Amino acid sequence: MKTKSGMVMGVHEGRTQGRGTACKMWRKMSLCLTAAAVLLCGVSAESAAAPRRGGGKTVAAKAEAKQSNLAKEIMDAYSRGVIDGQVNRAVAQNQISADLVSSLVHCASFGIEREKSNCLYAMSLIAAPQYAPLILTRAKNTLEFAKQPDFRTLAAKCLGKLETRGAPAIPILEAKLKDPVSPVRRECATALGKMKAKKQGPAVLELAKNEEEILETRQAAILALAAMEYTAGVGELDRMLASSREAIRLTAAKALCLMNQPSGKKFVTDAAASADEYKRKDIVWILGENQQKWAQDTLAGLLEDKSVSVQVEAAKTLARGKDLRGMVWLIKAAQSAKEADNYELINRLELAIEDAKISSDERKAILEGKDPTKSSKASGAKDKGKKGRK
Repeated sequence: MKTKSGMVMGVHEGRTQGRGTACKMWRKMSLCLTAAAVLLCGVSAESAAAPRRGGGKTVAAKAEAKQSNLAKEIMDAYSRGVIDGQVNRAVAQNQISADLVSSLVHCASFGIEREKSNCLYAMSLIAAPQYAPLILTRAKNTLEFAKQPDFRTLAAKCLGKLETRGAPAIPILEAKLKDPVSPVRRECATALGKMKAKKQGPAVLELAKNEEEILETRQAAILALAAMEYTAGVGELDRMLASSREAIRLTAAKALCLMNQPSGKKFVTDAAASADEYKRKDIVWILGENQQKWAQDTLAGLLEDKSVSVQVEAAKTLARGKDLRGMVWLIKAAQSAKEADNYELINRLELAIEDAKISSDERKAILEGKDPTKSSKASGAKDKGKKGRK
């Protein structure tokens, strides 16, 4: 599908001027893409952009070739679908900076369509409240004016990650709840939830109630109501507990539990008493991100469930939040499985331990009967001391 690139090319007054303008725009676009490539390649914005002194044309030619390779690498990474991993590594190595985000925004504004899409996607992965001054205007304008649905979807996702600092975009997000494309509506609802936009609660509730809406979008709207703590919608959520669609029932229960509502708690209590293993396992999903004490205690109670599958899922969920009960259960269960040569269970438990990010030091402390949280703190302090002596 052909779309406009969004660049202002100007009026060409003759073949020579047209070629010159096109050449200038190509150079500008190449520099924008190179700046965006900085994010995924771990090169500082300054070193990529700063002119080299000395060496004449040879140094300039080498710099140009290097920039071309960086641009090619980011495009190759995008076409292979590995951009997520590269961005995650950049985040882990603290290579994200305001300069890099600014470069991405610039490329998302002035690059050709494919580069814009690439940079918007990278922005959606790294967007954070502290980058609101850089991202807000670009994302807001893209959501409002972009013709490409995927551009609008990514822009809404960026805005959601800005949380309350993205508040200036709330009117546009509310308007786009009626976007003709469902993923755009979904991300707008999620963003409004993260921004605690209670005044937009009625509009989000209408989206959640719409039985003709795509399931994932309805679920996002339901959870957005919980995120913005829109208690005026509790009555409708209670009615959804009786929906003919299981996914809607479970999502409504999750939202009600996040808002600490009695109806949500009753739903969980009834599921815990069920003879159906899958209903008991549903509790883990319902309470997965719920940090309230009663929710964590309910998950801990599932560690005694008669189904090993339910036990493992509950322990993994608790351990992800560094709840000692889940961590200890996983490590000791893995040790017992090794002693019994139960290789199938060992593999399952080791995957759960990896998923919960339990370190080797924490595992060792648990097996020695020590508090793994204290052990990890002491280990961190010790490493810090060694670095200080160096």
